[in-house]
Amino acid sequence: DICESYAVKYDNIQLINQENSGPSVARNRGIEVASGKYIQFVDSDDEIDSNMVEKLVSGIDDEIDLVICGYRKYFMDLGSKKTVNRIPSISGIKGKEEFVNIFGEYFKGWLINPPWNKLYVSNIIKGGNNKFDPKVSVGEDLIFNLNYVNKCKNINILNDALYNYIALEEGSLTRSYQKNHFENQKMLFEEVRKFLIENNSYHRENKYIIKTM
Repeated sequence: DICESYAVKYDNIQLINQENSGPSVARNRGIEVASGKYIQFVDSDDEIDSNMVEKLVSGIDDEIDLVICGYRKYFMDLGSKKTVNRIPSISGIKGKEEFVNIFGEYFKGWLINPPWNKLYVSNIIKGGNNKFDPKVSVGEDLIFNLNYVNKCKNINILNDALYNYIALEEGSLTRSYQKNHFENQKMLFEEVRKFLIENNSYHRENKYIIKTM
């Protein structure tokens, strides 16, 4: 009812009703109907700063294909609150080659995996038929981002924490038991390794960080 009331009130809000089929199906549906120049993802149990969209949009132009920002992670465990700030250690505009050469720095800071601390160019996603894989339950966003970065010329990294990620312990997908978790993690490691090898960057710090993670 709340969503429907907003859709009626604001022309730029479109409400889509569909059976719950997981985040990948929902995000892919959003990509299909998106009509804007840029695409941003926000998870339903999180919050964004009031100026997040403005800062991300101001950080992108025709020469920049992706903007990445930091975030705050709130642990809501047994009523206690703990906050961890994930802010990029290296900021600024990077060409794809430079970005991939220091990929490990962003990877160990947990800035590569999520889709919600980024602003994407719609035409790059749609033109490359880049979608989230519903068959991958954990790490589908990492694979999506690796495929997207491969299509980028320049990437802008902001050292602002603009997204508020709420880590809910009970019943969350990331905390529940998954029978094939080890195999899934091995698959993701191979995807990252393949990405770096293809970009001639599986060496030195990158190699050490990826293997350690």
